[in-house]
Amino acid sequence: AHNNWERPVYFASIGHEGTLGLENYMQLEGFAYRLVPVHSQSIGRYEAGRVATEELYENLMNKYRWGRMNEPDVYLDDFHVRTTSVVRMRNRFVQLAAELANQNDTARAVQVLDRCLELTPKEKIPFDHVIIQVASTYYRCNRFDKANKLVEELGKICHEQLNYYLDQRQQFVAAINDEVLYQFQVLQNLINISKSFNQIALSDSLNGIADKHYQNYTTLMGNP
Repeated sequence: AHNNWERPVYFASIGHEGTLGLENYMQLEGFAYRLVPVHSQSIGRYEAGRVATEELYENLMNKYRWGRMNEPDVYLDDFHVRTTSVVRMRNRFVQLAAELANQNDTARAVQVLDRCLELTPKEKIPFDHVIIQVASTYYRCNRFDKANKLVEELGKICHEQLNYYLDQRQQFVAAINDEVLYQFQVLQNLINISKSFNQIALSDSLNGIADKHYQNYTTLMGNP
């Protein structure tokens, strides 16, 4: 109440009671949110407030040191892989790229997405649903080649996962049903996003894969 915004107050994360209902007054500058006297409408529980584009770009692209995490001779154990998810590393790059795209700064948006994938290759940090957002932003920047490649790679991962899961006994599949449904959901999102950007052949191919696996799933689980 008395510091006149001269000493910044930061929150490490949002979307919980600890943010005291101040989500719409957060400003993303790096891996923390700064409380600012500016109201910004949130677009999601974990993407609240506003993006300080220039500050975030400078931090992610120039200032932060990543410790050679993407180099072939560096091993990332499970703890460090999970940490990248906890701090929402890929999400931060995507948020910045999306905001740059909103400002029609597509050249820098593509640079940010490229850097994100360079730092978090699937060989080190497995692809997950965030890759859908990366692909979507590539599409928005008219880099259909890069977007389609990601959609194909993530679709292949889902295909391989479902091949393995649905080759097991019903009891095992029932025990991991949430994971099976997650793979179906990712596939459906890939189908929707590729179709929305008029990549019909790719969308139809993924839809065929999803239909085949769903038929196997319903047969295995005894659903009508």
